[in-house]
Amino acid sequence: MLDMYPERRGNLFSDEVYRLTKARDATTNVDNELQQSLPPNNKFSNNDVILITQQPMGSGDFFDPNQLPTSSTATKVEARIINRGPTYVDVAINAGSFEANFGPAPNNYGPSGKGDPAIRLRADRFFSSIPYDRMVEALTRISSIPQRESSEELDQENKADKQENKKNDSNSSSPHSKISMDDLLSELIISTHALTDPASALFHDVDSVDLVSLDRRLSRPPMPSSFKLANEVLNYVQANSNKTFKPLNGPQLAAIGAALTRKMTLIQGPPGKLKKNTSYK
Repeated sequence: MLDMYPERRGNLFSDEVYRLTKARDATTNVDNELQQSLPPNNKFSNNDVILITQQPMGSGDFFDPNQLPTSSTATKVEARIINRGPTYVDVAINAGSFEANFGPAPNNYGPSGKGDPAIRLRADRFFSSIPYDRMVEALTRISSIPQRESSEELDQENKADKQENKKNDSNSSSPHSKISMDDLLSELIISTHALTDPASALFHDVDSVDLVSLDRRLSRPPMPSSFKLANEVLNYVQANSNKTFKPLNGPQLAAIGAALTRKMTLIQGPPGKLKKNTSYK
């Protein structure tokens, strides 16, 4: 979307909200009756990540290769669509990012004063690396858990612990020191990584890993009492007698239930989704 005019609309938690509309002098309007209306066939939708780029010379300035979103010299900022209509798109931007890159909005009400009314912006649908980075971080944390020790090693360690406890007359070891990687999770990460690693002989060899079997094994509860405990947790969360939690909807409750009854559950939503309800993460 080209020749867009920004207005400051308020805040959404830690983000600032701006409304983008077609500028009155937009050169991309093809019908006077539809002036200031967005293209009816546009693909922008709620929660899309977009890239907003400045058109330094105003309306019609979208041919300079140095000002394209793909150029390192362009002035741009990442945003997220939170609402849209026939003539506007509302976007959420990290606080301070808009003003730092483009200056104050023309209707700005902050201490910086009002910005240039001739400012024009373009908005492009954009790929964000945030979901990918979050999933990589989650897998990295799982992968950093020590491997489970063999029965013989555990027996030897338990004997050593008992002798040390008797000697010190107390158990000073941390309860977290006994946490270890489940063999199934280790198998999952190692075997599936080979499918996407160009350096691996199993690159794109889908027959090398039985994904159906892995999925079934991951779906099994980690403990015999997992479903009972999960029901108790969900009942407690829904009762919320002490107003400890914000109200959770059906998909959020289902995500909690899955995390408590499966050996591995990755929960990922659009960027900013958990800001609306951070009672679970």
